[in-house]
Amino acid sequence: TTRNSYVDGENYFRVDWDICLPQAAQVSTFLAADYYLQGSDNGYGLYDADTGSVGGYNYAHDWFQIFTPIRPSSHYFEGRYWEVWDNIGYAGTAGPGFNDTINTDLIDNGAGLQWDMYVNGCATVSAFWSFGETPTIPPVVPPYEETCGYVLWQTTLPLSTAGTADFSEVAGTLDTTGQLLLWGQASSATGQPFATAQYPFQVFDRDTSLTLETDRDVYRPGETVEVSGQVVNTSGITQNMVLQVTDGQGVILEESLTLDANESYSYATSVEATSDLVLVATAANATATAAPTVADPQVDASFQAPDVVGRTSFDVVLELSNTGLVPANLQAEVAGQAEPDFTLQPGETRQIYRTVQTNQDTVVAATVSGDASYDFSHPVVQGELTTLSLDVPPDPLWTGTVAVAYSLDNVGVLPADTPLDITLDGNSVLAQQVATLPSETVSGVLYLDLTPGQYQLVASTPDEQLSATLVVYALDQVDVTIDQVDAPAQLAGQGEVSVTLTNHGASPVAGTLLVQTDFDLAQAPFDLAAGETATLAVTLDSAKAPAAGSYDLVVQAWSGGTVLDETQQPLEVPEAAWLVSMPTFTLVPGTLATLPFEITNTGGAGATFTHVLDLQGLYDDMQTGWLEPGQSTTVTYTFIVPADLETRQGDGRYWINEVVTPFIYDIVGYQLDMTGSLSSQVTVEGDTVVATIEVTDLSGLGQPLPLVVRLAGVGDQQTQEIVLNGTAQVTFNLTAPGEDALISYGVYHPEGRSLLLDTMRLYVVGSPEGERPLAVYPDRDQYQPGDTVHLTAVSPVGGVLTLNAFGTPTTLLLEPGVPQSVDVILASDLLADTYQVDFVFDTGDGRVVDSAVSFEVDGDRAAIRRVVLDAAGSACAGQVGAQLKIESRYPMDGVTLTWQVTGPDGQPAGSSDNLLVDLPAGVSWWTLPPVAFASGQAGTHAVAFSLVQGTRELASGTQSFDVGDAVVLGVAVNEAYFRAGNTASADVSIQNNSTSPLTLRVLVDGQVVEERTVSQTGYVVETVDLGALDPAEHTVTAVLQGPANCVSQSTGLATVVAPPSMVIVAPSPDGNAGWYVTAPSIFLRYNDSVPAPVDGLYAWNGEANRQDNGRALSVPADGQQELAAWAVAQDGSTSTTATQTFRVDRVPPTVTANVTGSGSVEVTLAASDETSGVGSISYRLDGGDWQVYNGPLTIQVVDPITLEYMAQDVAGNESEISTLVLELVSCEIYPIALHVDTLDGVEPGTLLEDIYNGTGP
Repeated sequence: TTRNSYVDGENYFRVDWDICLPQAAQVSTFLAADYYLQGSDNGYGLYDADTGSVGGYNYAHDWFQIFTPIRPSSHYFEGRYWEVWDNIGYAGTAGPGFNDTINTDLIDNGAGLQWDMYVNGCATVSAFWSFGETPTIPPVVPPYEETCGYVLWQTTLPLSTAGTADFSEVAGTLDTTGQLLLWGQASSATGQPFATAQYPFQVFDRDTSLTLETDRDVYRPGETVEVSGQVVNTSGITQNMVLQVTDGQGVILEESLTLDANESYSYATSVEATSDLVLVATAANATATAAPTVADPQVDASFQAPDVVGRTSFDVVLELSNTGLVPANLQAEVAGQAEPDFTLQPGETRQIYRTVQTNQDTVVAATVSGDASYDFSHPVVQGELTTLSLDVPPDPLWTGTVAVAYSLDNVGVLPADTPLDITLDGNSVLAQQVATLPSETVSGVLYLDLTPGQYQLVASTPDEQLSATLVVYALDQVDVTIDQVDAPAQLAGQGEVSVTLTNHGASPVAGTLLVQTDFDLAQAPFDLAAGETATLAVTLDSAKAPAAGSYDLVVQAWSGGTVLDETQQPLEVPEAAWLVSMPTFTLVPGTLATLPFEITNTGGAGATFTHVLDLQGLYDDMQTGWLEPGQSTTVTYTFIVPADLETRQGDGRYWINEVVTPFIYDIVGYQLDMTGSLSSQVTVEGDTVVATIEVTDLSGLGQPLPLVVRLAGVGDQQTQEIVLNGTAQVTFNLTAPGEDALISYGVYHPEGRSLLLDTMRLYVVGSPEGERPLAVYPDRDQYQPGDTVHLTAVSPVGGVLTLNAFGTPTTLLLEPGVPQSVDVILASDLLADTYQVDFVFDTGDGRVVDSAVSFEVDGDRAAIRRVVLDAAGSACAGQVGAQLKIESRYPMDGVTLTWQVTGPDGQPAGSSDNLLVDLPAGVSWWTLPPVAFASGQAGTHAVAFSLVQGTRELASGTQSFDVGDAVVLGVAVNEAYFRAGNTASADVSIQNNSTSPLTLRVLVDGQVVEERTVSQTGYVVETVDLGALDPAEHTVTAVLQGPANCVSQSTGLATVVAPPSMVIVAPSPDGNAGWYVTAPSIFLRYNDSVPAPVDGLYAWNGEANRQDNGRALSVPADGQQELAAWAVAQDGSTSTTATQTFRVDRVPPTVTANVTGSGSVEVTLAASDETSGVGSISYRLDGGDWQVYNGPLTIQVVDPITLEYMAQDVAGNESEISTLVLELVSCEIYPIALHVDTLDGVEPGTLLEDIYNGTGP
């Protein structure tokens, strides 16, 4: 509602507008205008900061228009008029609002004010709008208050000088509630104000009492806030009201209430605690609010431990303080000991102590988890540290007193009182507490009286333990010891064993040194003087070993039939190893080749070797033999070299017991050079082009060879035979096709293999009437990186040509027959390849040519031609090495060769390795160090290779190898689909080459449904029940865990579909209370996710089943009818039964009237309806408003009264309107003249008989 008010004589008027909302909300309201002042549509902006007024004036500065806010505004804006409307927005689309700016330029301007406010019920906004020749800003008196948008009541009282005037007004009669302002102003007789006063106050509706409470004052985010309260009707009458509770985000409770006088109603609801939770309850005109505090737990923590400790125990403490407003649930672990879970109340502090003891430097830690997270660690230094040393006299020791010195050093930072214990063969010889200061050393000497024999001396402190072996000899004792044995860990062929002996006795000793294994024995004599040390050497031979393996090497010193000393150690005889020497050879076509290979067994055991030679399709063969360790033999291969070979390098490989070695060899055969040229590189369709081919034989073989020229893609091929005696030149006449063509030409061996091939490009200008009426061609066929490609385009018809060269488009407008050119600069780092420039040519007459022009770039090029892997074949972890054959067109330095193993899942199975190489021109072989892999998966692995130079990837490739003894081959479900509720199943195919039991786990969507053991070997199929699954596409995963935890897995999809669905489709009731007043058209809609026929069945009121035919169903009769329907799929699956009740009443009610009395009559209306029942009876008198009939009508009949009446049943059917005319008939004057026209003029008092009025007398 808007009110405009104006006081005569002022150059401004006032605007007040009320905003009322059904629900509380934040709104923005605007007062704005497009200024047009005194014929000027352009003007300047104006803003008065003291009053918040905004406006503008015209170009001449002699006319102003200003908005002055009475209710303080939120924002203002002056600018171009369309900016005003854009900032406000349009219907359904809010603008960004005003931004408190003005535009000082001369513009077609407008301006306005914006108020942002929260409206709960109704609110009023007020402002002045002024015009004038001078910028008048109206006074805003009194200051605007929150709800005082306009005057509700006012009065004027005369006031005498020095007099007092009182007045009173009942605020409740103002018919409003909320915040009001009482304002008064005293004015002189001339109208000059000289005093003002004001008093703000609130008016409340006291008819309703409302409370709002929460179960707690403080909550954690996400907790449930239990809300409760009570509404009391404190008025003296029954009230209908809506109770609503909001949480700032929306309504959380809304109930419609009817409360009698003084009746109360308790309510309860709940809401999730959020950081800005404000609860507002409203009922009638009562409001209650609550703003519980919502806060996260806040916990402070500290951890204290000493920096330096001794050997006694010490305490550490973790202190936790809840500095927040809500309880904190915490878990703590201090010094490795967990504290039971606990709750820390707000303001509570807890200290957790632990006692720790350590003999060394350590770190004590504490962790806090739960509603707070802390990790503390504190290094603790052991200050009581000592080191112990023993000084044992050197060998030999003789019977008598032996002096052993000892010392104890304090290397800590604290004084130490260290227990020192020294024992001899377990018997204590010293036990004392040794007190030392930091950096102090305490020393002593033990004097031991020892007889001949061996003793164990042990000295110990809490920090360490030292031991020494004392061997004491008698002066006349014979004692020879084996001090050292130097023998190879692996014996391959003959190997030397050296032994050092010492005579510790007092007299010379002569004897024999025996060195033996299970397969060989060697001996050497010795003669040692007293105290002498000597080293002896013997030879053992692994060829005598029965097999490779681990053996014991036994060394004994004998004298006089007695073993003086003995020792033994392991000795490994390795498997046979093979060294192959091959010759450097050259193959000549058509000759006999003889290739000898020398094979040597460098291992430790004899074995059979298998040598395989493979020359990559030219020749392959295999030879076997037996070699003892160290033995050599030569295997020779003889074969005829094929006659049709050209001069080149070949690559071959040989195996020795499955170890592969690649090699390079030379072929000296045909060596040809060939060039080709065209009489014209650009020609017109149908013209003859001469191709000239020149062939030079550099090998001097002089054989006749066929020379073939063909137009690729056209089918035109010509052949001429040439005899090569130096250089031959041959010409071919070719007919230009309708489009660009690639001309291939080559020399072939008589047996059919090509010896030399090359190509030339022919560019054709198509026919003007053809589909390709143009030619686009480069200035030459081959370029170097960095060159400029000069492209020329010509068309006999003209048109628009768009070229796209390496992502850069260029458009040319071609004139008929006039060539145009464009240059394309090639990047300097391009690799050798065939490149093309795409183009689209539009002739303008509907013909569009979409094609490309190609050219060669002769740059760097490298390729991985062959990969030979050396990999394990069964373990899921190991190493794989490789040999790579790389071909490079030119020498390329600084190339990074990278390789890495990937598992069956395509993910890296180990770290990558790389090698920086300089590639020579031509073919080179590179041996890559083994790279480790550990995928944990069985199946096909791959080694990925890449060649990169700087930022250019030159080449890449992969080579696969198999890993693991047991692999899941696949998962196949047993049906195309399963119905929900039925048991699904799948077959898991396995190839098991392992002799160990396997574990098979089958998962559906990541959940294990079965785990079983698989023991059968070979090809195995395991059938697994998957259970009843929900309708969806389910992922079935089979995981097979084999030996060494090698895992193989495969997945499949199980489709589970729901039963068919059935829906009853009917229009909404067109009558009242869910009744139809016309027969509804009812359809059955049923379908199935499986593409197969579905039958629809239905039944009325539980009677016989019927088949749906797709047409509309009709209710069998009026009244309440029950329809049941279901669908049956071809596989027998049945939908759930859909049911719906239809209530149909198509017959209107009947209504009758009964009149009794005369003058004052009583009219009784009655209606009946057999189906839905009578809803209401209505009537009206003399065409007035219709009224609901609630009982007999008493009508005073003076003048004729027309009574119309009708009835409506519950369904909404209405009866026809019936009419009853009531009139009072005076029997004294013409008692029946009103009804019988023929009685006009009959005298009163005349007796009339047999006069009928209608159907009765």
